[in-house]
Amino acid sequence: MATFGSIYPYSSIYPGKFEGDPFAATIAAPSWDSDFTGMFNKGIRQVVAASQITTGGTQVKVTFWASTAGTGIAVDGAFIGHQAVSGDAWDFDGGQVRLTFSTANGFDISTGSSITSDPVAFTLDETKNLVLSAGVANDGAKDDTQEEFSTTGFDIYTKSGGLGEEGTTDVTGYSTTASNRMLFGEVLVA
Repeated sequence: MATFGSIYPYSSIYPGKFEGDPFAATIAAPSWDSDFTGMFNKGIRQVVAASQITTGGTQVKVTFWASTAGTGIAVDGAFIGHQAVSGDAWDFDGGQVRLTFSTANGFDISTGSSITSDPVAFTLDETKNLVLSAGVANDGAKDDTQEEFSTTGFDIYTKSGGLGEEGTTDVTGYSTTASNRMLFGEVLVA
């Protein structure tokens, strides 16, 4: 006869979690301030300071948000990785991994919606800065997200024409919006 622990093996390791769900937020969800429009055909890199990461893990999921009004957003690809020790602030260290959404490389969500990526194997080190990247589709009808202002430990970097660079380690030509969050919401680890 099966016992509770054999059916839900994470219940004793992660008390208080839903049955069998070992994921917990390591970067909290933002308090969005405003919608942000006109993101089509752009590369977005969100750099998160290690001081904003509460715990590490070996699997991650990332939640993305569309705007509350406007058109929603379509993303062709997204990656997660640690920040390079040299180079540009938005560069990966080379260990980045692709995020998928119901096994697809991208997603298309409507206004007021969010989507969480599939679990992916990635060893998140809470002592290192994190880089999240996305390539917003070249579709002016699906290019609106949300933004949070004056957020210590979060910097946004964007590049027009940066679609397709989301998995590239070393990229150039990005501009910064310091102390802001955009598109990427909470990061969950197990």
